[in-house]
Order: sequence, then structure tokens, then C-alpha cells
Amino acid sequence: MSWTGITRDELVPIPVEDGSRSALPRNTLTVPLPAACAAFVRMAARETRGSWLREDLFEGLAGVISYSLFDMSYEGDYMEFPSNDEPLSDKEVLEIQNAVVEMRKWVFRSEEEWIRDALIEITTAKKRYEDLPYQQDAKISL
Repeated sequence: MSWTGITRDELVPIPVEDGSRSALPRNTLTVPLPAACAAFVRMAARETRGSWLREDLFEGLAGVISYSLFDMSYEGDYMEFPSNDEPLSDKEVLEIQNAVVEMRKWVFRSEEEWIRDALIEITTAKKRYEDLPYQQDAKISL
């Protein structure tokens, strides 16, 4: 947990309905979506710009946000990707608006509220993941 920056008080038990038979023990803990997203950003910020790990962390973060806040289902054998200059559909605009409403409810540590704002700007295409903070390259002195 130290690498992610997640603290013990951010962990929450996975709810188990009374009477249900779950393969998980009752004391299994998980991390809420906002804490998981903050952890991705914290880890990426410790990496140098363009590092493979930083890019992998962004891929993971984008996947978590996409599959948690957007309809990622589709019908058919393949998915067509529209060009960047094609306007968003009404459904896509509504999904983005709903995602922003949900993200505004997220609670972060007081010194990390900027992460919520940055993720909203990324979701609304005002910023890119690459705009998030990063570790400066270390200078080697001989």
C-alpha cells in the first residue's frame, strides 16, 4: 500500500448480503473508485514523463474510469472508432455530463482535491493524461 499511497482508513469492506453465499470472506477489503484513481495519479506522478510505467498507469486509470462511469458495451463483431473531428453523439455528451456529475461527488484528501479537478478536465477533453504532474528527469553529474 505504500507505493500507491492508499491509507488504511481508505479501505472499505466489500458488502456481503446476509444469507448470501460468497466465495469471499466477510472481512475482505477494497478501495473505493476515487481512492483507486488518486492512487493511479500518485504513482504516475512519481515517474518520469514518457516512461513505460507511467503510460501503463494511465492506461489502467483510463480503463478504471471508462468501465466505471461509461457504457463500454457494444454490439457486433468489431468496434468502429470515429475520427477526432466527428462531433460527439447526444448519448456520448450525456455520458460525459453524467460522469462529471459523479466525479464531482468524489471525496479526496484535502491536499489532493486537484486530482478530481484534473480527472474531470481529462474526461471533458480539456486536458490530457500527459498533463498530469511527473517526476523530472534526474540529472547525472560526473
